[in-house]
Amino acid sequence: MPCSRSMEWIRRAPLVLAPVLAGLSILPLASCKRAPTEGLAMNEASLNLPQSIGAWTQSGSPKFVGPQDIFNYMDGAGELYLGYRFKHLEVQRYGSSNQGEILVELYWMASSDDAYGLLSGDWGGEAVDLSLPLPGSSSRAATDGPRALYDAGLLRLWSGDLFARIMADHETNASQSAVQALGQAIARGRSTAPRPELIQALPARVGSQFFLRPTA
Repeated sequence: MPCSRSMEWIRRAPLVLAPVLAGLSILPLASCKRAPTEGLAMNEASLNLPQSIGAWTQSGSPKFVGPQDIFNYMDGAGELYLGYRFKHLEVQRYGSSNQGEILVELYWMASSDDAYGLLSGDWGGEAVDLSLPLPGSSSRAATDGPRALYDAGLLRLWSGDLFARIMADHETNASQSAVQALGQAIARGRSTAPRPELIQALPARVGSQFFLRPTA
């Protein structure tokens, strides 16, 4: 999609206050500058993901996607990533002999607030504390550090300027453990970023029916 169309979509997108105050998102204007993807493999923000996790092993080298290629990579929703100042995407696939594939997508953003905005678009799923040992430990909402949500084989997490999606083809106990372990590996060692100031300024409750989710 041409950049001018993306800008028009962003200008016309309404701000919506959800019935439950899960967070407040602001879409900054996307940059029309086309950043080259050459050399991204040496980007200092890149993570060294584990070669294998459980029954899954990396399938080839990671793929790098820049802003100019986002619409070739995904069918729709590219405007959202551009609106939140998407810099580049790293894609790594993990294969197994008989348990399907695990897809890891690392979206590097211009700021921590941008990465938080991507997570705040959907608060569905169960909050997972990535600091807890896995597998076998219960999930609970994290008050500090990376925020992660898991549902039906998909883990989404925010950690500083990084938004990540980790998805298993088939949800099993083994794939859930592997997906969450990959989430831990991604977040490990990264500095803790505070929530956006606008979210921190919101009241915990509004009246008797609306409240700010503890995981927001």
